[in-house]
Amino acid sequence: MITITNNEVMDDMDLVMKKALTELRRGHVSRFAIHVKATSTQGLYFWDSRFPEPTHTNNLGFIARIYKETDGEDVTYTVESKAIKNNKYASYNEKRHRLSTKTPTKLLQNMKKYITPFSDEAIAAHTQYEQEKGRDDYESKLRDEWYYSTPSSGTLAMMEEVMQMKQLGIVPVTPILKAFYDKLPQFEEYKLATDKKPKQLQVFLQPDESVSIYDGTQSTLHMSMSECPDNIQQAVAMLNLMEPGSYIPNVGTRTKKGSIYWVEVFED
Repeated sequence: MITITNNEVMDDMDLVMKKALTELRRGHVSRFAIHVKATSTQGLYFWDSRFPEPTHTNNLGFIARIYKETDGEDVTYTVESKAIKNNKYASYNEKRHRLSTKTPTKLLQNMKKYITPFSDEAIAAHTQYEQEKGRDDYESKLRDEWYYSTPSSGTLAMMEEVMQMKQLGIVPVTPILKAFYDKLPQFEEYKLATDKKPKQLQVFLQPDESVSIYDGTQSTLHMSMSECPDNIQQAVAMLNLMEPGSYIPNVGTRTKKGSIYWVEVFED
């Protein structure tokens, strides 16, 4: 479903764009609505209804914008979307995400192809940074607690060696080795955190109470949180006790993007 948010401007919309939008709405089917508003009589702006109206094309939820340009008698219609990857242009060039045409038929084809709700993969592209930063900061903090308080020469190798000594029941007495030995608890915690990396799952609580879980390659849809695995339910419950943007080591992240979480899962 595609919902128009400002019909009063739409009444005066360019006829080609207005007809293309009508055709798009007639054949569009999706689980969640797409909102569209006229930014002028020659511009349309589409976003995923599950997210607040974006203020920039880089924001989560922005799907596409369409605009008309006139040069004398030439009229061009452009669809701009991050889903468009025009390989004629470099990744930093804004034209990479635009397709222009002079024909109404091609305009409609481009709209049908690129005006779709956000996929879990696209959502993850906006939210995964928060989880990765939280995990990296956690591991760095664990490393710093032993790394910078021991002699710098061959620190990691020395810690490994001293850990072996401890397992053999040997307690060092020289000042240098003892400095490493005293930091073994922090080093062992760091090793535990970094030797076995968790699997990171994006958990999205959607407006209809369904839950989409994305593992980086595929999505699984559950009709409610109660149908999700127990470890997911427990992690989300813990994260809901935290402020948005918070990371809990070995649990996950409550992102700043509404009801989107990242959960850390340790596999056997």
